[in-house]
Order: sequence, then structure tokens, then C-alpha cells
Amino acid sequence: MDANELLKGDISIASLPDIYSRLEEAIDAPDTSFEHIGALISSDPALAARMLRLANSALFKTRNPVDSIYTAVSVIGTKQLRDLVLATIVIDKFDGIDQDRLNMEDFWRHSIACGIAARVIATYQREPNVERYYLMGLFHDMGRILLLSKIPDEETAVLIKADQQDCLLQPLEQEMLGFDHADISAQLLKMWNLPEIQQEAVHYHHAPQEAPNENAAASLVHVADWIAHGLNYGTSGEKYVPPLDEAAWEALHIPTSALDTIIKHIDEQYQSTVNLFLKGH
Repeated sequence: MDANELLKGDISIASLPDIYSRLEEAIDAPDTSFEHIGALISSDPALAARMLRLANSALFKTRNPVDSIYTAVSVIGTKQLRDLVLATIVIDKFDGIDQDRLNMEDFWRHSIACGIAARVIATYQREPNVERYYLMGLFHDMGRILLLSKIPDEETAVLIKADQQDCLLQPLEQEMLGFDHADISAQLLKMWNLPEIQQEAVHYHHAPQEAPNENAAASLVHVADWIAHGLNYGTSGEKYVPPLDEAAWEALHIPTSALDTIIKHIDEQYQSTVNLFLKGH
């Protein structure tokens, strides 16, 4: 079995909830109003409550409390809202997966930390849609969940061997499976019709210099992952901090002196975001 075959025929993974499709359609329509988008969000009370908490969180430093979903839509912005709704849906979608070899709360804590790090770096670089980078970081290791779901014995063997030999997981996955979690993560994003920049950044986050078209985005996710590991916020199964690709750091054109500020902003946003997305998990 190869990476492309692993997810074939699984409708539950390939499809996203209807509300996301309707939200995408509304956001892409030229005459859509905040009221219409707000009404869509409000049709799902749990999602509406999550978006209200999000608009009042440290991610969006509003001066006054946001007390309506319509105001929340205007605070967050429609493109960012779409990405953050997707983040909420995906975390909920995989909430039921329980694996002895991987603690799901630790997994999501690491994923959220990587997403925030990617968002902070993208903000530093004045990217127009920083939530797009948040999703790249959040989804970068999704393939590991799917490997443990689809081929649990094989992926568990990788985890055990990595633990016994004190080595990194990704190269061991390539050696033992013929592909790795990043390959599966990218395949999943392709099934969800997410933009190619996101697919490629996730696919090559361990080897950003190999990215054929999106070297900068892959470099950003690579550095965000390195920072998240270094901060020890959760784990996706990896015991050690993967080495930093110096070329990836240089590609971001961030002075080393800015790293402390970036980490400070990640710290400021991390716990409130964990509380937002993992509340009740």
C-alpha cells in the first residue's frame, strides 16, 4: 500500500460537514453579507459559541467584548472565519480517535502550538491571510492520526522502534512504510480541496528545500514545527526536537534577534487557543 491508496474509499475522512460547504459557497458569493454568514454560523449553536469565544480570544485583541455572531464575523473576517471554522470542524471530526500509542490531547496541543507559531511568523512577514498558515501548522501532522487508524500495527511498530532506538519518527516511517505522515497529511488536504500552497507546505515540512513550488511556505511550517517542539507544547509522538534546516530559517529572512519576540507572541496566544479548541475534549 502507498500513500495515495491509504485513504481511498473512506467517505467519512474525505468529506467535510455540510455547513462548511455552505459557508464556503456564501463567502465566495460576491453579494454575501455578514448577516447571511452570521446566520449560517448561528445554525450550528456549538460552532457559533466557539466563534464567539474565538473573537474574544487573544488571537483577536478587540477593545470591546464581542457579544453577537455578526460582530464576530466582522472581527474575524470572512476568509479567516472559513479557515478557523475548518480548524474547529477537523479537531471535532477526529476527537473520537483513541490510540494507546498517541495521546490525542498532547497531539492537538503540539498541532495548535505549530499553528500559532506559523500564524505569528506569517504575521511578522505581513502575509495577507495568516489563518491560512495557522491551518498549515495545525494540519501538518494529521497523517500520524490516520496512519494509526488505517495501519495501526505498522505505525505502532514505527513508534516502538523509534522509542527503543532513540531516533526521529519521520525517517523511520520512510524506512519501514515507504512513506511518512507528511505524505498522508498532504493527501488528506488534497481530498479536502485545500489550496496547493497548503498541500505542499505540509507535504514538505520536514524537507522544505525539496518543495517544488512553495519553498517559502514549507520553510515557514518547518520553522514553526521546530519552535513548537522546542517549546515542548504537547507532542505528535516525537520524543526529540527535529533539527532545524538552516536554509529554511534563512528563507524566512527573520533576524535571530526577533525569535524572542516571536516566542513571546506564541506564549500569549497558546493557552487561550488550547482552551478554545480543546474545551470539553
